[in-house]
Amino acid sequence: MRGIMGIEVDAMKVSKYGIKYDREWAIYDKEKLGCITQSPEVKLTQLRQRIDKDLSTKQKFLVISIIDSHVHLAPKDIAREIRIPIRKEPTGEIVDTGKVKGIAEGAEFDKWFSKFIEKEVILLRSAPGFKKGLPMNILKWGQDADLTKGFVSKAAIHIVNEASTRDLSKRVLAQYSDPAEKERIRITSIAFRPNIIIDS
Repeated sequence: MRGIMGIEVDAMKVSKYGIKYDREWAIYDKEKLGCITQSPEVKLTQLRQRIDKDLSTKQKFLVISIIDSHVHLAPKDIAREIRIPIRKEPTGEIVDTGKVKGIAEGAEFDKWFSKFIEKEVILLRSAPGFKKGLPMNILKWGQDADLTKGFVSKAAIHIVNEASTRDLSKRVLAQYSDPAEKERIRITSIAFRPNIIIDS
């Protein structure tokens, strides 16, 4: 889900439109229809996500849970986690935000996220048939025919090399002489929001 810390996996399925389930869901402001992410909605940092599978029915779920250490910050009348069925052929109300089209997941999930964020929101899943072009002002080597799924903001596949992050960290820290200041600086690959991290 967009806006919530990603899931570490050993393998993934990749199509021409991106990685399976990556940023497939997003939370939108019900009134303004703007996407809600960690900036500025810091409450999303209190959530984690995972994918579960019921072995008896083969049904998969996107599970959103509140971090144990942050449970006391959540509203008292909210469940600690919510399980969203991952439908193979999603159907439902199509919501056009003006930029993307998504399928409304339902009132139960809207209510949970609205309560948690303390704002009226709607949970959308990227409509299977909706694809959009990539921002050519950023990806200058792209082509007009390049398409990606609805909730992907820049590139469907974003790779960061840990070696580059280490080099950047070294260069930044070299600008400081005070050990206390150096101690406060943390540069990680996750800060660049990749969906693939390599180390070479």
